[in-house]
Amino acid sequence: MIDVNTGKAIAGKKKTQETFLKVNREAAREIARQIRLRNLSGIIIIDFIDMELERDKELLMEELRENFKKDPTKTTLVDMTALGLEEVTRKKVRKPLHEQLQENNRSVEK
Repeated sequence: MIDVNTGKAIAGKKKTQETFLKVNREAAREIARQIRLRNLSGIIIIDFIDMELERDKELLMEELRENFKKDPTKTTLVDMTALGLEEVTRKKVRKPLHEQLQENNRSVEK
């Protein structure tokens, strides 16, 4: 599960919904990049910051879709749940990066 939050980015700001959209869109780009980089697969749940406007939610999903198009591995945006959790599935084609590194460390130790 990936949890997106603003930290202190909204302290004293009046346009919180705009800030939420901006933070969520930046997070969507980075999440897609990290999923590719780390070769994560299976069901991935993303908890974006809750947004009120349907238009903002659609912009966020479009951002995520566009960034997952860069992934050569089949990645599917399933749906956003009633709780605002985005479900993503990604096909497993090889072991995740952390498992590959562990195997390399074991073979070097022998």
